[in-house]
Amino acid sequence: MEGAKNIRTAPYLIKKALAGMQVKETLVRTYKQAAEFRRIYYDELDEEKKQIIDAYMKLPVSSKINKIKILKKYKFTKSGLFRKLGYYFYI
Repeated sequence: MEGAKNIRTAPYLIKKALAGMQVKETLVRTYKQAAEFRRIYYDELDEEKKQIIDAYMKLPVSSKINKIKILKKYKFTKSGLFRKLGYYFYI
């Protein structure tokens, strides 16, 4: 067992910063994937699914408060409390 981590050490802070960058990169990739999906399949989607994809596409250009509203409305959330908090932090 490792025990408590010293959160004031440089290696710990670097690791956390890099993890945050990876989360942001992953989000950017999902936005690109959603844009491509929309481009290919939009005309085949029903209105509800069009609203969902359009809402997701608004996330990168929305304010933080609007992002949170969209995430809650369409349930674009992660499972687990810490994953949800991290997701809300990085969006």
